[in-house]
Amino acid sequence: MATDEHSIQYSILGHRPRSASLGSRPGSRTWLKKARGNALDRFIPRRLSVGRASEHLMLLSPTRESDTSQGSLSACDRDSPIFSSSPNLFSPGCSAYQRKMKLLTKGDSERKMLVFSPQRQNQARRKGSLLDDVYQRFEDLHFSPKSTNRNLPTSPERILDMPNVRDNNSTNTLDWGSTNTIAISMESNVFCWNAETEKHSQLRAGGKVASLAWDHEGAILAVGLKTGRIQLWNAQQEKIVQEFDLRPNRVGRIGTLSWAKKYFCSGSQSGVIHIHDPRVAESSVGRLKSHTMEVSTVKFASDQQHLASGGLDAILNVWNMHERKVYKEIRAHSSKVKAVAWCPYRRSVLSSGGGGDDRYIRLWNINSGMKLAEMDTGAQICSMVWGTQEQELFTSHGGTHSDILLWKYPSLEHSATLQFHAEKVLHLALSPDGKTLASVGLDETMCLWKVWDKRLKSGSRRSTSSSSPVMIGNLR
Repeated sequence: MATDEHSIQYSILGHRPRSASLGSRPGSRTWLKKARGNALDRFIPRRLSVGRASEHLMLLSPTRESDTSQGSLSACDRDSPIFSSSPNLFSPGCSAYQRKMKLLTKGDSERKMLVFSPQRQNQARRKGSLLDDVYQRFEDLHFSPKSTNRNLPTSPERILDMPNVRDNNSTNTLDWGSTNTIAISMESNVFCWNAETEKHSQLRAGGKVASLAWDHEGAILAVGLKTGRIQLWNAQQEKIVQEFDLRPNRVGRIGTLSWAKKYFCSGSQSGVIHIHDPRVAESSVGRLKSHTMEVSTVKFASDQQHLASGGLDAILNVWNMHERKVYKEIRAHSSKVKAVAWCPYRRSVLSSGGGGDDRYIRLWNINSGMKLAEMDTGAQICSMVWGTQEQELFTSHGGTHSDILLWKYPSLEHSATLQFHAEKVLHLALSPDGKTLASVGLDETMCLWKVWDKRLKSGSRRSTSSSSPVMIGNLR
């Protein structure tokens, strides 16, 4: 026992204990053989938690008065150099020294000198490690935000008349640009209505419109036609600045469009996704082929490195745009996939909604392909958009009910319903500030919902009558 105490003493003082008894250098092959023969226990404590200098100082510092009282000290303790100024006269046999050693080796975690317990998982992950971001995202996905007692309006703030709106499973004819201008198509015309100034203009496309998409600056509007042509409009000047003709490729209608920063993609009736660059004269600079039926939606992620596409073949694809190939293929839906949206809070999370034979909302982690959550909505999912003021998801429906439903993220708990449309709600779009939601229904109306308003206090609801319908187009 004395040998062990002296070994601890030398370790505390920073000296290396002699190993003459083994007759060789510590760590050598001969030394290890003799150590095994002598049944030497070489338990190595966790050195990261040992503060040698501070523990040495604590061991040699004077104790409390209660420990130095004459009644509690033996003769050895009273003569011990622990209470003197000479550290060379160390005496580990004294009871005061032994009490100090017991405190430092078996005390609380903040004062322990030797720690013989394994690290916890959260302590093992050091700051700056490559797994920190992965762990943080995993924890955030399972964190439910606190309830804010949010209240939503019971009626739309504005109602706009939208004559000649047609029902189609693979058209996307509503978009809200960054300049606060809504673009909506009716037959062969596109109406642009500024929600702030209420000024509107009309663009004559010269053919039936199947899709619309604003660029990131809100200056150029891409218009896809049922004939296979794509027009780029300067909405302010009301003129076409560029046109792409895909009719020689026999692609059919262009039912969906989505912009990256410098280029955009189009989804066609043939199942092919084309890549277009306005900086070059070619009609297409690349193509993505995987869907076996019509592409009903394409959406770029915020990092513009990935593109999500859904089709009438019930397949959801995530494309790697650098390699121009499928990154993940998801076959979980049993009906067409038209409603797709990227989560603005987690770049790796993608939401998708199935048609009338499926009716499920599903959340996906595109890196692992894992399904994070799902919920049966009870009706066909026509469109979906993420809220930006709260962590929530809006979905529009048709079939058994024609409502707009609000879902909490990440639990997909149903939290509210917006009811006004008498028929299927075809499209949804969110304003640039995230406070107003636009919905277009088969009942030929477009509603503007104030989904975020700080003036709505807890316990109250907006119930004022909506503004008079505004006729911004009449093609009857």
